[in-house]
Amino acid sequence: MNIENEGGIVQERPEVEDYFNEYFSNDARHQHMDITHLLRMHGYQFVKLIGKLVEKINNTEAVDAELDELGKRHITRNVNKDWIELFAKQLLNTLRKAGQNVHTWNEDMELAWNGFIAHIAYKIRIHCE
Repeated sequence: MNIENEGGIVQERPEVEDYFNEYFSNDARHQHMDITHLLRMHGYQFVKLIGKLVEKINNTEAVDAELDELGKRHITRNVNKDWIELFAKQLLNTLRKAGQNVHTWNEDMELAWNGFIAHIAYKIRIHCE
């Protein structure tokens, strides 16, 4: 599942590619990677975070603490707050497609994931304003 490229984030917002290329250019481990690999790496990291958050879903303090840390990391990296909504939208689209592929997506899942992703985006965005 390729969260970031599934819906063409780079095509919609070309400056995202410039940001990722610049951000990772100082890290020798990532200098050889093109934008597709960089975005895929970001997607995998995000999917791992989603798994951690789902495990803690009944502990709102733990979820919010994790998201506050994530928001702080994004502000120190000068992330454009508008991109957060773009990535959140793409995550929901990717989850929807995956769920539809295995015939498990329904209106309740849409509402639950939409609310959860909106909360994640909000908690990150408040640190970037």
